[in-house]
Amino acid sequence: MTFYVDGLEAAQAQQVISELSSLPFGMLYMDRQGRVIVYYPDETEGSSHFLSGITGQSFFTEIAPCISEMGVRRCFEDGADACRLNLLLEFTLSDSQVRLHIKNAKMDRVYWLSIKKM
Repeated sequence: MTFYVDGLEAAQAQQVISELSSLPFGMLYMDRQGRVIVYYPDETEGSSHFLSGITGQSFFTEIAPCISEMGVRRCFEDGADACRLNLLLEFTLSDSQVRLHIKNAKMDRVYWLSIKKM
């Protein structure tokens, strides 16, 4: 499973809600501190339930502190400081494989995080 979908970059740049909400993975739009600005759930009921109501919360401390403990937050901060962020990880959480992609958005100091349970 990849995070490539035709038209994704354009949909992200314009924040086309209908397109971003119908992706086969969830997406977070977050600020430099890792606080969720907007969440677009994936099309499956399970993940939208898992991540409902997260706007305004810190991804690394309130939503997924276990990911922060694995060093992802440090990689995020280092990449954000360098203004070059393109982090792709796959790991196991609670017996589920999870794939995570964090990258710079077109706007300065804003980032996209894509997440999918495998």
